Formats: sequence, structure tokens, C-alpha cells
Amino acid sequence: LAAQIISSRAGDAEPDRVGLANLLRRVSHLVVDLAPRITRVELPRVIVGGRGARTLVVDANLEVG
Repeated sequence: LAAQIISSRAGDAEPDRVGLANLLRRVSHLVVDLAPRITRVELPRVIVGGRGARTLVVDANLEVG
């Protein structure tokens, strides 16, 4: 998934795909560690900076059941 991300504007730096992949890996570990208590995780807004910049979760929803 992270490998398919491209810059949204011409001239922008290449996105930090490694940072995004690490974020997704950490979220998947959270879900596995807290299963079956977590029923849904949504990350509708994630800002991926240029290579070496931070990847930032701007909005998240975690549903427990």
C-alpha cells in the first residue's frame, strides 16, 4: 500500500513511504495486541511528509467492543 503513494502536487518531494509503512505496521500491531477488543480502526486523514519528514495521523477513529 505505502509503495503506491505518489506526490499530490507537481514539484513536491517524494513522500516518505517508509514512514507510512511504519505507521501502518504499528497500527496493525496495536490491533493484533488488543484483539478481539478492537472492532474497527479508521485513519481517514494521514499526512505523509517528504522523505525523512514525519508521517502524521490527523484524524483517527478506534472502535472497541
